[in-house]
Amino acid sequence: MKTCFFCTRPDKERVLYESEHFYVLLGLGPIVEGYALLVAKGHFRSMFDLPPALRESYEAEKSRLKELINSVYGPSIVTEHGRVQACVVEDEEAHDLLCYHAHQLFFPVQADLSNLSQEGPFEKVFQGHSLFAMPDLLDEDEYLLFEDTSNQVFVHKVLGKCPRQYMRYLVARAVGRPELASWASYPDFDKIFAAKKKYERALCSTATAR
Repeated sequence: MKTCFFCTRPDKERVLYESEHFYVLLGLGPIVEGYALLVAKGHFRSMFDLPPALRESYEAEKSRLKELINSVYGPSIVTEHGRVQACVVEDEEAHDLLCYHAHQLFFPVQADLSNLSQEGPFEKVFQGHSLFAMPDLLDEDEYLLFEDTSNQVFVHKVLGKCPRQYMRYLVARAVGRPELASWASYPDFDKIFAAKKKYERALCSTATAR
């Protein structure tokens, strides 16, 4: 690996805040205003592959971000495309492992993506209240994760070829704008920085209250 998009902390103006092991990035192509990413600072291939010492920190940071989003936009869902095989094949050729790095997407929307097995070559392997309660049924397989607004986690093993940005596509389709799945075509900086202002006000209010 020569470079990694997330390891280089892309566009610092879009980094909302950070902790010891994670940072929050306001992603390009917000399908809805308030879209954010929770990113591991260390280079791990997925959140499920975080070492045990970081798992408690992950749960705390995930809860913190969901609470922040809820205070500004309402309940959110979480998605992850873990161990993205397309990145390994395509990006090793390009010397840029830009998405083979532990990160999850947070969308302030009401959408049910739990029935992924009906969408393609996916096998449901887990449902519960924590990713880390799942036995290691994945081996070396890539997976799709969906966490609903009640914190119920669904994990599906990918059995065939799954395109990049697939979970973004499902969210975009759920809100009636499937074209917005392409962040490259619809980066929407106005929506990004509108969200940043609202989040910073909320963070400031929380800090003042303490």
